[in-house]
Amino acid sequence: MSPLVHGLLAWLLAIMLIKNVSDRRLVVIAGVVLDIDGIFILFNNDLFYKYHHTFGHSYIFGILIAITAGILAKDKKKVFFAALGAFTLHLIADIVGSNWAITPLYPITKYEITGSIYFSNFTIYNVINPVVFLLSILAIITIMYKKELSPLEFISEKLDKRMVGLYIYPFKYKCETCRKRAFIECNICGKKACSNHTKSILKSKCKLCAGTQEKK
Repeated sequence: MSPLVHGLLAWLLAIMLIKNVSDRRLVVIAGVVLDIDGIFILFNNDLFYKYHHTFGHSYIFGILIAITAGILAKDKKKVFFAALGAFTLHLIADIVGSNWAITPLYPITKYEITGSIYFSNFTIYNVINPVVFLLSILAIITIMYKKELSPLEFISEKLDKRMVGLYIYPFKYKCETCRKRAFIECNICGKKACSNHTKSILKSKCKLCAGTQEKK
């Protein structure tokens, strides 16, 4: 599966288990960093085909990543297990969503696991992958509506808030001034505001609070 899908799956796991946004970022990283063994694609195709899904997709690497995430996290124990879970979720997704075998105990053993013995290439790439992606998007939309959080928090909490404001607030809130659909929550007064009563969507300021600040 693509790194994007792996990242979305890791975020879905993180949002269910971890409260702190910085800790969730660590879990997401743990869920995508496995593909570091694909870096050889930048240099040599033969090396890429030889080493992708090997050392990066090994639990030896995964445990080290989980320990590192736990050390860096605020909730160390929970993040350790969540990071290990995200790592495992990546492995499972690659097993069922790729015809490329993985070696989960590399280099101790080169024992391989692959879903291609059960699923055809057509099923893997034209059924399983699109279905997993679609279900991930539906789950993310549900979480965005209920928790008012999006995967963009990994990049920036402000960007995340803009995304939620633009695509979720209009369906949940009305402007507290005119009762039209809201697009922001003012970061000063906390009131929901529509585009007509918003001074700056990027800065999440309603016109009243922006006007008050300008007078000072």
